[in-house]
Amino acid sequence: MSELVIAPELKAQLRVEAAYLHRALFGFEPAVEIAERYASANVHCLGHLAHEQSRVDRIIEGKLDVEAVECAMRHLRPDNLLTRKLHVLLYLVEVRRSYYHLFFNETSARLKGNIRICVHILRSVYKAVKGRLLIWRYGLG
Repeated sequence: MSELVIAPELKAQLRVEAAYLHRALFGFEPAVEIAERYASANVHCLGHLAHEQSRVDRIIEGKLDVEAVECAMRHLRPDNLLTRKLHVLLYLVEVRRSYYHLFFNETSARLKGNIRICVHILRSVYKAVKGRLLIWRYGLG
Protein backbone atom coordinates (compact mmCIF):
# COMPACT_ATOMS: atom_id res chain seq x y z
CA MET A 1 0.00 0.00 0.00
CA SER A 2 1.38 3.41 -0.92
CA GLU A 3 1.78 6.30 1.50
CA LEU A 4 -1.01 8.88 1.39
CA VAL A 5 0.23 12.24 0.05
CA ILE A 6 -1.22 15.26 1.86
CA ALA A 7 -0.76 18.87 0.74
CA PRO A 8 1.68 20.63 3.11
CA GLU A 9 -0.84 23.38 3.99
CA LEU A 10 -3.52 20.84 4.87
CA LYS A 11 -1.06 18.74 6.86
CA ALA A 12 0.03 21.80 8.86
CA GLN A 13 -3.60 22.77 9.51
CA LEU A 14 -4.45 19.26 10.69
CA ARG A 15 -1.39 19.18 12.99
CA VAL A 16 -2.58 22.43 14.62
CA GLU A 17 -6.05 20.95 14.92
CA ALA A 18 -4.67 17.76 16.47
CA ALA A 19 -2.69 19.77 19.01
CA TYR A 20 -5.70 21.90 19.96
CA LEU A 21 -8.03 18.93 20.37
CA HIS A 22 -5.39 16.93 22.24
CA ARG A 23 -4.73 19.80 24.67
CA ALA A 24 -8.47 20.18 25.22
CA LEU A 25 -8.83 16.51 26.13
CA PHE A 26 -5.57 15.74 27.89
CA GLY A 27 -4.00 19.06 28.87
CA PHE A 28 -0.68 18.53 27.07
CA GLU A 29 0.79 18.52 23.57
CA PRO A 30 0.54 15.36 21.48
CA ALA A 31 3.58 13.47 20.26
CA VAL A 32 4.55 14.30 16.68
CA GLU A 33 3.58 10.79 15.56
CA ILE A 34 0.04 11.24 16.91
CA ALA A 35 -0.38 14.53 15.05
CA GLU A 36 0.94 12.93 11.85
CA ARG A 37 -1.38 9.94 12.13
CA TYR A 38 -4.27 12.24 12.98
CA ALA A 39 -3.63 14.20 9.77
CA SER A 40 -3.49 11.03 7.68
CA ALA A 41 -6.60 9.55 9.28
CA ASN A 42 -8.56 12.76 8.69
CA VAL A 43 -7.69 12.87 5.00
CA HIS A 44 -8.24 9.16 4.49
CA CYS A 45 -11.35 8.60 6.63
CA LEU A 46 -13.07 11.98 6.97
CA GLY A 47 -12.31 13.65 3.63
CA HIS A 48 -15.91 13.18 2.50
CA LEU A 49 -17.03 15.48 5.36
CA ALA A 50 -14.80 18.40 4.31
CA HIS A 51 -17.90 20.58 3.85
CA GLU A 52 -18.24 20.63 7.68
CA GLN A 53 -14.61 21.66 8.28
CA SER A 54 -15.40 25.38 8.56
CA ARG A 55 -17.37 24.67 11.75
CA VAL A 56 -14.37 22.91 13.33
CA ASP A 57 -12.10 25.73 12.16
CA ARG A 58 -14.33 28.31 13.89
CA ILE A 59 -14.25 26.30 17.12
CA ILE A 60 -10.45 26.22 17.06
CA GLU A 61 -9.99 29.83 15.93
CA GLY A 62 -12.41 31.00 18.63
CA LYS A 63 -10.63 28.82 21.21
CA LEU A 64 -14.00 27.47 22.27
CA ASP A 65 -14.51 24.72 24.81
CA VAL A 66 -14.24 21.66 22.55
CA GLU A 67 -15.74 19.29 25.11
CA ALA A 68 -18.79 21.49 25.60
CA VAL A 69 -19.42 22.07 21.90
CA GLU A 70 -18.90 18.40 21.07
CA CYS A 71 -21.21 17.27 23.87
CA ALA A 72 -24.02 19.49 22.60
CA MET A 73 -23.38 18.71 18.93
CA ARG A 74 -23.38 14.97 19.63
CA HIS A 75 -26.93 15.30 20.95
CA LEU A 76 -28.07 17.49 18.06
CA ARG A 77 -26.32 15.55 15.27
CA PRO A 78 -24.55 12.34 16.37
CA ASP A 79 -22.65 12.02 13.08
CA ASN A 80 -21.08 15.50 13.16
CA LEU A 81 -17.47 16.05 12.07
CA LEU A 82 -16.19 17.26 15.45
CA THR A 83 -17.33 14.07 17.18
CA ARG A 84 -15.73 11.96 14.47
CA LYS A 85 -12.45 13.90 14.76
CA LEU A 86 -12.38 13.36 18.52
CA HIS A 87 -13.09 9.66 17.99
CA VAL A 88 -10.09 9.47 15.63
CA LEU A 89 -7.85 11.19 18.16
CA LEU A 90 -9.02 8.99 21.03
CA TYR A 91 -8.54 5.89 18.91
CA LEU A 92 -4.96 6.94 18.16
CA VAL A 93 -3.99 7.54 21.79
CA GLU A 94 -5.91 4.89 23.71
CA VAL A 95 -3.55 2.14 22.57
CA ARG A 96 -0.41 3.93 23.73
CA ARG A 97 1.23 2.90 26.98
CA SER A 98 1.75 6.52 28.08
CA TYR A 99 -2.04 7.09 28.02
CA TYR A 100 -2.99 3.89 29.84
CA HIS A 101 -3.52 5.61 33.19
CA LEU A 102 -5.97 8.04 31.58
CA PHE A 103 -8.26 5.24 30.43
CA PHE A 104 -7.92 2.57 33.13
CA ASN A 105 -7.89 2.50 36.91
CA GLU A 106 -6.30 -0.58 38.43
CA THR A 107 -6.84 0.26 42.09
CA SER A 108 -10.04 -0.38 43.99
CA ALA A 109 -11.58 2.84 45.25
CA ARG A 110 -15.35 2.42 45.49
CA LEU A 111 -16.13 5.61 47.44
CA LYS A 112 -13.77 7.74 45.41
CA GLY A 113 -15.16 6.21 42.21
CA ASN A 114 -18.76 6.95 43.17
CA ILE A 115 -17.90 10.54 44.05
CA ARG A 116 -16.09 10.97 40.73
CA ILE A 117 -19.09 9.59 38.84
CA CYS A 118 -21.39 12.11 40.55
CA VAL A 119 -18.99 14.97 39.82
CA HIS A 120 -18.71 13.93 36.18
CA ILE A 121 -22.48 13.67 35.80
CA LEU A 122 -22.80 17.27 36.99
CA ARG A 123 -19.86 18.29 34.78
CA SER A 124 -21.53 16.67 31.77
CA VAL A 125 -24.76 18.57 32.35
CA TYR A 126 -22.76 21.80 32.65
CA LYS A 127 -20.81 21.02 29.45
CA ALA A 128 -24.01 20.20 27.53
CA VAL A 129 -25.64 23.50 28.53
CA LYS A 130 -22.46 25.47 27.86
CA GLY A 131 -22.08 23.73 24.50
CA ARG A 132 -25.61 24.62 23.43
CA LEU A 133 -24.95 28.25 24.36
CA LEU A 134 -21.67 28.28 22.41
CA ILE A 135 -23.35 26.73 19.37
CA TRP A 136 -26.07 29.37 19.52
CA ARG A 137 -23.71 32.29 20.20
CA TYR A 138 -21.19 31.40 17.46
CA GLY A 139 -23.72 30.10 14.93
CA LEU A 140 -22.28 26.59 14.82
CA GLY A 141 -25.61 24.78 14.49
